[in-house]
Amino acid sequence: MVLIPTCLEDINLSWCNAAFGDKLKGKLTKATTAPLGSGAQGWTATAAQIDLEYEQPKHADDPVGLFVKIGKEDPMFRAPYEREADFYLNWAHKSQLATPRCFFAEVDSAGRFLLILENLSPLGYKMGHGWDGASFETVKDMAVLIAKFHAHWRDRREEMSHLTDGYQLPWGKTPETDYEEFHARVSEGAQYQLSLYDEGTKKTPYEQFWVTVLPPKEKMEPILTKLMDRENTRNLFTKYRAIPRTVCHGDYRPENVMFLENSPTPMVVVDFQLLHWGPGVRDIAFLISYGWDWEVVKEREEELVRIYHEHLDLPGYSFEQCWEDYRICRFWVSLQFMMPEGFAKEMGKTLSPETDPNTWKFMTINVTRMLPVPVWIKLDELMH
Repeated sequence: MVLIPTCLEDINLSWCNAAFGDKLKGKLTKATTAPLGSGAQGWTATAAQIDLEYEQPKHADDPVGLFVKIGKEDPMFRAPYEREADFYLNWAHKSQLATPRCFFAEVDSAGRFLLILENLSPLGYKMGHGWDGASFETVKDMAVLIAKFHAHWRDRREEMSHLTDGYQLPWGKTPETDYEEFHARVSEGAQYQLSLYDEGTKKTPYEQFWVTVLPPKEKMEPILTKLMDRENTRNLFTKYRAIPRTVCHGDYRPENVMFLENSPTPMVVVDFQLLHWGPGVRDIAFLISYGWDWEVVKEREEELVRIYHEHLDLPGYSFEQCWEDYRICRFWVSLQFMMPEGFAKEMGKTLSPETDPNTWKFMTINVTRMLPVPVWIKLDELMH
């Protein structure tokens, strides 16, 4: 058994040979580790790279470098780590998605997580970028790819019974199986958002930004008030639970896809910590929510959902139903910003442009896209 190193410096030549030397065709002679640029420290893990050298001649199949994901020693993240390790070890080759080759994936008894994948950057692959809005062609290609993935898994719940029913963030599950929990948290979130319209309420810097992007009170107040009514939330919950289910990526956005033009494998998908069993169209709602600028979305949103629906190829599932399901899922995606324990109250307690400029940029971009969703999708219509 190979122990997970406690620090990056311990991932040396000897450890690499013991951990994955049997997966290489040639003889490894040098392994040099280094942090992966300025974005190495993420919310759930630290990224690094390993540059590899071999006894010559190097075998063509052996990687020139590896990507390393080192988890945080925090019990909150254990389930996502285990989910991702299991996917790469047991399911990636069956998934219908191109993924990087995995050379090591494990969560030990102490909760330490280590994932080592082939680094595709030397081959010319580039990570997608949705912060400033991906192109329509990029999002369209991603929609086709995930539709085929959903079609492949939709009738295989028994085989994937180990996956949670519903999207699950490390810091709290979006309520998808318990109506009482759903109603309690949504109604509390609606009250919280309404409170932000009160100019006399003391606000954090993050909440002050919220106020600048919230729709006018006269448009939001009727919707938020309806979300406190049990009959309305019951209707939403029932419709959501009726959406066709399959295996969902859970974090499907351009930043989790690597692209290479004019390649037989133009897209390679990564980051499977939020893999779950749920409504497939939620992945498309997530992609549109996080991957596009709203100025583009409002012009071509329906076109993209049609493309997804066509490639889903689900008999008896009309586009009209898919479109309604998509709108419901757009609301569900925005819930993580609305929930009381979510991004506003918890992260917003300390977040500011000074404390963490990168996270501030990421969150303010997405808040701008998420907060107006109930108005954009005409949520009040979906409650009936």
